[in-house]
Amino acid sequence: MQDDTFQGAAELAGYLLADAVWRLDRDELFFPLIGHERDIQHDGDRAFAVLRSEAADVTIAVRHAEEWLDSNPERVARAALVHDGFLTWEGVRREALYSRIVEYRRPRRSLDIVVPYSRTTGVLALHRPKLFRPVGLPENLLPVVRAFYRGVDSHEEGSRCWTRSLDQSA
Repeated sequence: MQDDTFQGAAELAGYLLADAVWRLDRDELFFPLIGHERDIQHDGDRAFAVLRSEAADVTIAVRHAEEWLDSNPERVARAALVHDGFLTWEGVRREALYSRIVEYRRPRRSLDIVVPYSRTTGVLALHRPKLFRPVGLPENLLPVVRAFYRGVDSHEEGSRCWTRSLDQSA
């Protein structure tokens, strides 16, 4: 699939965030990771690689991943970093999954998607994704959001967890 509209990057981020939701739902430890794709795809399959940091400290692992995104040492077409953190939204501090998405073609484009979540009595509640810091993207981000959700839906287990845990109240 030829991607000239940032949608491939958004799909990649959706897939990786759905994987993170699946891991959170199973109470697995979640470490920062980078997923990336090259331009070449065979037989309609999306081929991507995932990099996990070896750093023991999460803050250092996130910093290393951000440095990787900035430098693009593998010369990939697109990449997405996913990590856990916190977001204060409308005065409420929540845990959140962060995704920084980068499309490296010229001009370089990027977007941050943050998915706040909470747990009450062990039940995961996902809140509406928030979009931050669009760079080089059109004002209308609806096609990007649709692509993001296609990526979420492409992760079978993660998509089920996402749907089951969705809380539209925040």
